[in-house]
Amino acid sequence: MQRFAMIVAAVFLLGLGTGCETDWSDPMGHRKNFEEIQEKFTKFVRWGAVDEAAIFVNREQRDEFLELAPELTDMRFTDYEIIDRVYEEDDTKATVIVRYMGYRLSLPIEKSFRITQEWTKDPDTGAWTVQLDVERFRIELATTNP
Repeated sequence: MQRFAMIVAAVFLLGLGTGCETDWSDPMGHRKNFEEIQEKFTKFVRWGAVDEAAIFVNREQRDEFLELAPELTDMRFTDYEIIDRVYEEDDTKATVIVRYMGYRLSLPIEKSFRITQEWTKDPDTGAWTVQLDVERFRIELATTNP
């Protein structure tokens, strides 16, 4: 019986080290959920899926964002990098800095620029929306530097 208890304890300890991966700073997985949403938005922008990306843009600036469609579809983003994610204490707001790398179809020289995404979680629905400096985004698309 003692041997059986030792085997059960060993299996339990092995399971703690390999089977249970918990991020103790985010035990409910809220940040993980946000990161998935934020990555989805960033990928939609990367692939020129402007209508799909617009779903995540707050309603007040959605039309302005959609006006970027010609510039965004002229870009071929080769990659992106999440430079930084900063959460507010209550995890209802986050600031994300993204660096996009790509080239215009009309000018095949790779360039990069950074965009700051300001995300807010709706307290009633739990939906995350992003606010962008759309004018700065437009300028970066037009004047990306090597």
